[in-house]
Amino acid sequence: MAAGGASHIFKPRAVGEGMGRTWYAPWSSASAYALPILAGAKMTQMENRIVLTRFKDGYGPVGAYFLHLKTYTENAYGNDYEPTWYEHTKELVGDYIDRQPVPTCLRNHAFLKGGQSGPGPIRMVTKEAFQDPHKEQVGWENFWV
Repeated sequence: MAAGGASHIFKPRAVGEGMGRTWYAPWSSASAYALPILAGAKMTQMENRIVLTRFKDGYGPVGAYFLHLKTYTENAYGNDYEPTWYEHTKELVGDYIDRQPVPTCLRNHAFLKGGQSGPGPIRMVTKEAFQDPHKEQVGWENFWV
């Protein structure tokens, strides 16, 4: 049995400059899981499924907003949810959590934990960054408008 990705099947909303730019793994599709399961395979060690955080209607990397535009995220109540998971994450990774900028994998961990705990959705706050016209232009580059 062979199963693979489903990237580039549908035309993206961000056509032109965005055409063909994929910021997610081209093999990242459910067929690699569904087909063996439907055939009766015993699935083990499947905990490393990659789920990449993306913006609605955007095709660019979310991390660029954190690193280049210096934006931040908050939960539905306007709270910074990442510090809530600091102690929990420090138990898992030790001093690695104190690196600056916070490593992407640890921000993603806080994002997932924050979503699981309920006060979602998580949203990117851009109002401060977009006071700079150049940063606003860069920020909207990856969206179809």
